[in-house]
Amino acid sequence: MNKLISIDNIIEYWKNIEFLGQAEIPAEKPEDRVNNKKAKNQMKNKNGTKLLVKKICLFHEIKDGVNVENFLMQDGQEYSAYHVLGDNLYYCFGNIKREKCTALIANQVHYESELRPEKQSDSIAWFAFKTTTDGAYVRGSLSVSPVLWAIDVMKKQGIKELDRAISYQNYRTFIKEFENQFFNKEKLFVSDINKIYKEFYDKYINQYFKNESYEMNGKLIYQRYCSIEEKQKEAYETDYSCLWRSFIFKDLELFQEKFREGCFGNTEYEDMALNYIYALYLDGIKKKKRIDISPHAEKKELKDFFQKNLDIGRAPLGK
Repeated sequence: MNKLISIDNIIEYWKNIEFLGQAEIPAEKPEDRVNNKKAKNQMKNKNGTKLLVKKICLFHEIKDGVNVENFLMQDGQEYSAYHVLGDNLYYCFGNIKREKCTALIANQVHYESELRPEKQSDSIAWFAFKTTTDGAYVRGSLSVSPVLWAIDVMKKQGIKELDRAISYQNYRTFIKEFENQFFNKEKLFVSDINKIYKEFYDKYINQYFKNESYEMNGKLIYQRYCSIEEKQKEAYETDYSCLWRSFIFKDLELFQEKFREGCFGNTEYEDMALNYIYALYLDGIKKKKRIDISPHAEKKELKDFFQKNLDIGRAPLGK
């Protein structure tokens, strides 16, 4: 295969790995729990003292029939000093064990289970989105589980077409179609969410995971501030509706764009970078024996591993 085509394929593979690395379902952080408790205690002991906590982040479980407006009303009463809401309300719906998805994919591509001994215990969401504080859907905020999307593509198109079928561009096309079909209203109501949840369950969950419960399972996440001034100090809000996060995806996209335009690889340094990308493929990809560095490993094996691989002299330049 042509070297340039191989490099482009490798970069595309790296991009796919990045966007398929879905984050686990957002959970309340310990510091948020502490701040919320402090804020609540301050509300109970009003004596003119200055508020120590300026911002709180609240998590609520959404079950079937729950009215989100009630959460906002109750929080407004319980945290009355925090009367300024964040820009958006973030919603995550559905809950499935990541390990179930991984095992299904491994079985579909005939990957030997003993080569993947680690078992993942976290859960991932089915889909997520955000609305304004008055319930208006924020166009373009829909995020569908890239893992569940990939499973659906794999089941429908087979593993021979995966290198072309599973790509970020195809995922974005799917998102737009899904959004146009189900998120075509200015404001979302409980009945709309129930309909979307049922459609998603039937098409992407029940079809491939027969024993998964249909029970409504979701989260509402949003922030409250003690003043407009404190809110304006925030550079940005954490976007809990984004199910996948990557530090390098945009960089890979930009690099691939320049590479395809022929704008990269024209200097000695850039050529070295391309050779770095191509090196493993050029040498021939070989299966390497797994190194056990768990507490159960032999001491000699651990010592050899650390001395050979984690020596400072082996660190890449610039690290």
